Amino acid sequence: MMTQARQVRSLIIASILALPLLFIYLKSEMNNILISKEFDNLLLDVRQINSELSEHMLRSRSKLDQHYDYLANAQLRFTDTMILFKNSLLSSDSKINVHAEAVYHLYEIRMQQLEQFKSLNALTRNSLRYLPKLEEQLRLLLLNNNVVLLKAVEQIVINSLKLRLFDDSDLMITTNKSINLIEKHIASLSDLEQSILNAFVNHARHFQKISNKERKLVNAILSNQLSIELSSLEKSLNEQHHKEIIKTNQIKQYLIIYTVFLLLLIILFTVNRFHLINRALFHKMLSEKDQLTNLNNRRSFISHLKNAMKNANQSDQFGALIFIDLDGFKTINDKLGHNAGDEVLKIISQRLQDHADSTQTPESPICVARLGGDEFVLLFERLEREEVSSRLVSSAEKVVISCARELPEPYGSFPLSASVGISIFPDHGTDIETVLNCADKAMYQSKRQGKNRFTLYQPTLHNEP
Repeated sequence: MMTQARQVRSLIIASILALPLLFIYLKSEMNNILISKEFDNLLLDVRQINSELSEHMLRSRSKLDQHYDYLANAQLRFTDTMILFKNSLLSSDSKINVHAEAVYHLYEIRMQQLEQFKSLNALTRNSLRYLPKLEEQLRLLLLNNNVVLLKAVEQIVINSLKLRLFDDSDLMITTNKSINLIEKHIASLSDLEQSILNAFVNHARHFQKISNKERKLVNAILSNQLSIELSSLEKSLNEQHHKEIIKTNQIKQYLIIYTVFLLLLIILFTVNRFHLINRALFHKMLSEKDQLTNLNNRRSFISHLKNAMKNANQSDQFGALIFIDLDGFKTINDKLGHNAGDEVLKIISQRLQDHADSTQTPESPICVARLGGDEFVLLFERLEREEVSSRLVSSAEKVVISCARELPEPYGSFPLSASVGISIFPDHGTDIETVLNCADKAMYQSKRQGKNRFTLYQPTLHNEP
């Protein structure tokens, strides 16, 4: 079986080995979240700016915007976003690379188309502004003499304005009919009228030509495949993200297995440690307790006395020993046997422990010990000077009375008493041997005086054995 130190070392090593796996899992999990969020935001920005470009283009074409500032700003933001897109999404995954490069290529085409649109749109605007001016000149020149021509001119201007808002083939047909009507009647007019009408007709046809080019370009821009490629790219990214999630889940499973293994080790360690502690406590109890009476044994009592004397020296307090030797116990032991003697020792031990429990306080505890045979001792700790005499005399009287109480049957016919000696430290000694010797001398003085009494050690007593 491994020692406790080796078990702790093994647990620490096992825990440390789990850290890299935990770090890899957390890093993978965080990367999946961050990358997924980054890609989602990036694709959302591309879609949003792509839609804005179409909106600003249509507003410019319909003259809702009088300049190209909004469109130009959207183009700049689109360029910045696509640079970030190119740096972020071009990866080692071939499938993602294909879609990402396709999206970037469509972006470049879209930017070229928008520049072409701005050029065509500027030409169309200029042409459309010139048609109404020619119409005003014709009205003044014809002076309502030719209502049919004036209506045809007016129809051409109106249809041209409508074409800015509606891509209607019927408008183109109607405009061409009006132009053909003017061309049929132009020969019957004066040179000046012919000159202005020819300029009007040529300008109208030129407007139709560039307007038709603009319309085709707008349709091409609006039908750009960028959104479709973005959807394909997003699908590939989701597939890759799903693969990363599967890898992360595998790491998570390994981590769970390792954690369960580590938890089992901890449980085994805890159970084993609990077992070892219980064994240690049991052995400690065996080494400190008297097996017959369950009182403190001599070894434990000496340890308590040593600490009590140390505390007394440091705190200017006092301690005391009440040394007890049973009178008449040998007769019981000889006549009734050792088992009966053991039972009597248990009875006396319980009486002494009950007395200690009822007398001691948290501030002044009492340790009851069996030193061996029929010898017992009560150790008083942390006594104040003014209470030393009164407490010791009172306790000694009660101990003598308690020990002399009649024993239960079948031991009641045998008288039992106690000779008690009292010593106080540090008054009677500053070391264990001296204090014990003083208490022992006082106890023998009680025996010489007739037993069943207590004696407080006096330095003037003769040191007879």
